[in-house]
Amino acid sequence: MQINNYTDIHAHLLYGVDDGPQTLEDSMRMLELSKAEGIRTIIATPHYGIENGHAPDAEIIRSRFKEVQTKAAVAYPEMRLFLGSELYCAPDKVLQRLDEGKALPMAGTRYILLEFLEWGDRQETAEHITSTMLDIATTDWLPILAHAQRYKDFKGKQGLYRTLVAGGVYLQINAYDLADRADDWTRQNTRWLVQHKLVHFIGTDSHRPDHRPPAMRSGVAYLYDHCEESYVDALVHGNVEKLLAGERV
Repeated sequence: MQINNYTDIHAHLLYGVDDGPQTLEDSMRMLELSKAEGIRTIIATPHYGIENGHAPDAEIIRSRFKEVQTKAAVAYPEMRLFLGSELYCAPDKVLQRLDEGKALPMAGTRYILLEFLEWGDRQETAEHITSTMLDIATTDWLPILAHAQRYKDFKGKQGLYRTLVAGGVYLQINAYDLADRADDWTRQNTRWLVQHKLVHFIGTDSHRPDHRPPAMRSGVAYLYDHCEESYVDALVHGNVEKLLAGERV
């Protein structure tokens, strides 16, 4: 059982680049809160996608990351920080943006974290998400579907998650939704995904100290109470070590 060695592959940690923290002080507060939640490894994943309202310059992202990383090395030396992106999946543009260096992969590997439209009633279909992710999985990139549990069009179509995984797509869920989510379907869907061992990575999708702060412990406790221990160990730590090494999970 992993204790206080959790990995968060989806966190809006960098200040002033998206809808996450807006000051360096808030970025550091996010690290403090993450440490209290047992997180020791974080991949910072600022939004990238003009269609989603965020297209920060890659050099600015790297500069902010270096600034946070330098301060974290002093304040929280036991924590490891890596840089990635949460990429809005515009199918005809996202891979080009990666190739051009405008958007960033996960920790310099071939893994990429991809999100789709899911604001209120504006949802992309499960079929579109599935076909797009499967197409990307045939390339040299290793696609991870961000917060896979939240896309409401998968309701009644959960078999498509199996299709995604069988086709080489990785699934990430938010720890919060396992135990603390008020939305019944999202909570049930998150639990269904782990019960069927379809999830590969876990994250917080944290944004700011006062809005969606890091939350990991309650979700990890649910996992260890309801799932096979070796599977949970891989979810909260082991699989990310393979990601960081550029190995397939």
